[in-house]
Amino acid sequence: MDLDSLPSVFSRRFALDSGMSSRELTELLLLGEMVRESRSWFRRPRASLQPDQEEWQRVQGEHLDRLRLQLQRFPGHVASHTSAALLHGLAVTISPDAPVELTVLEGVPRSRTLPGVILHHCDSAGTEVAVVDGLRTTNLFRTVADTARTRRLPHSTALVDDALRRGMLTTSDLRKQLDLQKRWRGRPKAVAALALSDPRRETWLESFSFVTLHERGLPIPLAQVDILDDDGTFLGRTDGLQPESASFYEADGRGKYFLDQSETVSPEQSVRGRLEAEQRRHGSLCEIGLRGVRWTSDEILGDPESVASRAKQVLGPPPSPVRGYAVWNGERRRLPFSAERPAVDLEQIYVTRSMRERARRTS
Repeated sequence: MDLDSLPSVFSRRFALDSGMSSRELTELLLLGEMVRESRSWFRRPRASLQPDQEEWQRVQGEHLDRLRLQLQRFPGHVASHTSAALLHGLAVTISPDAPVELTVLEGVPRSRTLPGVILHHCDSAGTEVAVVDGLRTTNLFRTVADTARTRRLPHSTALVDDALRRGMLTTSDLRKQLDLQKRWRGRPKAVAALALSDPRRETWLESFSFVTLHERGLPIPLAQVDILDDDGTFLGRTDGLQPESASFYEADGRGKYFLDQSETVSPEQSVRGRLEAEQRRHGSLCEIGLRGVRWTSDEILGDPESVASRAKQVLGPPPSPVRGYAVWNGERRRLPFSAERPAVDLEQIYVTRSMRERARRTS
């Protein structure tokens, strides 16, 4: 039979009723043209459906395919946490084997983890339901709060920044939602993410990077700061600035180099042009006495300690006078200068109450 007539996710009964034999289904599984998700449910590989997708798009698409399947398997549940964040179009990252996350609408005593799916229970607050792309899910405010509670702090802050930056919610909206989740697991982490959030950061990578470095002892940098020379000439805008040390950060994500693409500009020309422009800007900032650190997404994800080490090397006082200004909160400030930044108690976030109690008993 024609595989295109099958949906991306389907049951064994649906395939047989559509004219596929058990033998044909077994052959397709052996050939890799079908993937078994459970005893009676299957899906078509995303690579065969849309071969031109980027890897991250394929991973997200396959997760949403599995979400559709699990919602059919578990009636009375809705998409939640990271699965719901993907459905709402929020900036989250997932691994190819990340389990689907659902929340039950009826009261159950505890959460359950099954192969390929986590079934969350609801502690106290009622679950407000929305429908996105035909799928039932926790509403946006609940989704952001739940995901921020259960991801690591850099991911949580990047998610909150994205929602704030796009005007999907306000800090007051999220604070009210978290007030409904008193004593829920991970709530201090979500509160910390809200405290560290800054919608002036322009990308997921900036948010994730700055909080990753903060976990390793560096202050949160000021976001998106214009730098001027002594004559007031604009030299560039930094992703992050440590004003006390007159050092700047640049988080180089792949996407930022493809913004010039058009019918007359190839991807290679776009990347080359933007790299050359950034090198010139980096040089201009260093010429007036600033020191800069750059990293890629692969570096901050794969070796954050190395990035943190490089960033710490430029944290001290500048070795020579800085001949320029920074524009912060609408005010021109001579570099270096001091500025208050948010900070959080990481022990309060990552050391649980039971861990502290065990430590007291053994001390």
